[in-house]
Amino acid sequence: MSPIPLGILAASGVGAASGLAYELLETVRLDSTAASIELTSLDSKYSSDYLHLELRVTARSSTSGSNAQDLYIQFNNSTSGYRYITVAGEGTSELGEYNTLRDSARVRQMLPKASATGDAYGSAVMLIPNAFSTLMQKKIQYIGGTHLVDQKRISFGEATSTNDSSSKIDKITVSNLNSLLSGTVVKLYGWRAA
Repeated sequence: MSPIPLGILAASGVGAASGLAYELLETVRLDSTAASIELTSLDSKYSSDYLHLELRVTARSSTSGSNAQDLYIQFNNSTSGYRYITVAGEGTSELGEYNTLRDSARVRQMLPKASATGDAYGSAVMLIPNAFSTLMQKKIQYIGGTHLVDQKRISFGEATSTNDSSSKIDKITVSNLNSLLSGTVVKLYGWRAA
């Protein structure tokens, strides 16, 4: 089995000559504030050609709170049974966290608050391995973060859905506790099946 290069490397052309690269499938850019972004009919559009999926998100939250916000990911309308583990760093502080049976998979504290500088967005790259398999739990493996004057955070981790082991991913919902602001971009990439 060939190794899967991280999407950032694959997007830069590493391995492209041999066909080992992620291909852009869809792009959604918000022109106004929205509660969520949904990528739908993924099974019928991509399962015959692609094995793994990757989400690349650049976003910010409408929250006015003092902290960066989590990015939420849900598969196939499933609103329970997610668990995640995160390791994060902020300045000289670190955080390790495990959570189980949540309403969504989470990328911890990657979304800048609405009161942040107007051009400040958080980013994350999320691998969804074996997205169309009916034999394994669905999960994301991610790295993400935000860089603001008062918040500089990077985190990586894994989140798993315990409800979707026998279902192909047909829908991905990207959201936040509040809303996603204008300028948020979600890109979906696919890794071709052999």
